[in-house]
Amino acid sequence: MRKFLCLLILFCSFQLYSEQFTVKFYLSNEEVYAHDFDSNIRLLNLSDTLFGFNDVLKDYYITKIEGFEQFKNLRILEIRDFMNILDFSFLDDLPNLTELYIDSSLVEDITFLSNLENLEIIDLFIYVREENAQKFFQTEIDLSQLLFLARINFKAMILPEDGESDIPFNSIPNFTNVQNQPQIHLGHNEISTLNEHQIDLLRQYSQIFLYPNPILNNDDEMDKLKGLMIILR
Repeated sequence: MRKFLCLLILFCSFQLYSEQFTVKFYLSNEEVYAHDFDSNIRLLNLSDTLFGFNDVLKDYYITKIEGFEQFKNLRILEIRDFMNILDFSFLDDLPNLTELYIDSSLVEDITFLSNLENLEIIDLFIYVREENAQKFFQTEIDLSQLLFLARINFKAMILPEDGESDIPFNSIPNFTNVQNQPQIHLGHNEISTLNEHQIDLLRQYSQIFLYPNPILNNDDEMDKLKGLMIILR
């Protein structure tokens, strides 16, 4: 009897652990792709090759993603090599996320960050289309709810309308009300100058990593940054 109960408990535990749910990806050609995930997943690597429809994405966009609210235990998310997601608001459904990595992907609105209040690490290498770059520069991203933030890595490139070489970002993210004085890493943004508003934004950080931006070679520009904890290498 005891042996039977042990086997029953083990079976029930396995069933609980192996419970799955479905995430749906809606494409601009009106097709819908579905993928099943384990309910207890804590780390997810999301790439354009994961689901087998990467060839379709050459011609169409992902207009909506449904089902992310079921990732109750997800803590770390990496999104890589997506140039076709039009709406990242599905990330609003991940309040327990502690680390977010978006790499080599088109992301033209990062206001979703304001809702991810448990984030400790934000790591972004993103592309912005030239026609939307000005709006991206000007939109304030309020991080007042992110009380545990420890590090921000940020790199961006602008995709030109003529399809020629990418344009350097030459700026910093417009994050406001940053809490907890995190580090910020801004290397490879081709920053050559910073205005007074941008310098004020940098006062929110405990350490500012600027290498190898060209501003480091301009003594006049660096004089404007006196009093900030600039890490040169």
